[in-house]
Amino acid sequence: LRMIEENNRALARSERPVSLLPVSANGREVSTSVPIRLAANADLTDLVRLPGGRLLLVGAAGLRPLVADVSLDGAVTWERVLPGDVPVVVESVSPTSDGGAALLGRSGSEPKSARLWVGVISGKGELVAQTFLPGHDGEIARLESGEYALVYDQIAGTGFDIGLKRLGADLKERAASPLLQKQTATGAYRVSAMAGGFVVAGVRDRGLWMARFDASGKELWSDARPPAPPDLEIVTHLELLPRARTLIVPASMYVVQGREQRQVVKVLRFSVD
Repeated sequence: LRMIEENNRALARSERPVSLLPVSANGREVSTSVPIRLAANADLTDLVRLPGGRLLLVGAAGLRPLVADVSLDGAVTWERVLPGDVPVVVESVSPTSDGGAALLGRSGSEPKSARLWVGVISGKGELVAQTFLPGHDGEIARLESGEYALVYDQIAGTGFDIGLKRLGADLKERAASPLLQKQTATGAYRVSAMAGGFVVAGVRDRGLWMARFDASGKELWSDARPPAPPDLEIVTHLELLPRARTLIVPASMYVVQGREQRQVVKVLRFSVD
């Protein structure tokens, strides 16, 4: 414990400069990097665009979640290290209508002992609700109804079971259902609000899988693309980008052709139907 405390104090004293680098849609820098002066030394894990040209920075200060509201010129409106006695690493962020955000994090590094932490912060960075749930890894999305969709995995034997939860605005569980069983990939699932409901995408049996649900959690359709000859496409990572009534899915994958193997990135586009 003394070693951990000394290490945390050393981390707090060390300097980790944070900078913002604006780039255009084609990836070119549109200005020089802008320094952001945070009071706490932070390891940033995510950045989310908020209304009014603001940005929400999310990360960790020591073993606690850190959130900061900054402008595009690097000015810090507010900065908060969230309270609590349990170490949490924030892995997923979903903005709320009041300028705040829902945060999903993990407490514990071992799959068997890990728990998921869900917190909601106001537009001023105040922690207004939180809860702990069983699970190892996951992602959260705020729905148009004000509720939350949460996709997560839990260790099951030698693999992971993937589940879906719908939480109310008060973070109380409204519904839960299994999605996939005995999968080898963890942390490979994405959820996003869309067209009054939400969409989940992930890796199923090493191939791309996705499904759309209505606001109540009823499945409307699903699409599975398992690896098949002649070109075995083994998905390793993906993102989910909803655009109006179109889903854009960039996926990193290994393509196996006989004895040859190469890594590619494929961008897929689906209609909402």
